[in-house]
Amino acid sequence: MASDELYMMYRERERDRSIPNIHELTTRTVNMNRDQQADGSHGFGVCVKGGKDSDQLLQKLSNMCSYS
Repeated sequence: MASDELYMMYRERERDRSIPNIHELTTRTVNMNRDQQADGSHGFGVCVKGGKDSDQLLQKLSNMCSYS
């Protein structure tokens, strides 16, 4: 089966589109630190997936950076 067929199967499946109760959402706290950069740059690149049943990917980048 071709990857584009698998993608279409994923996109066409039934999904729960109801709005979740904010009091039932899972919260994770992550503490990060790093050494001071010589060039004065700062910040972290953070990628967050909405949840195991979510197909949304949120990206918050405090610096212009990319990860592969």
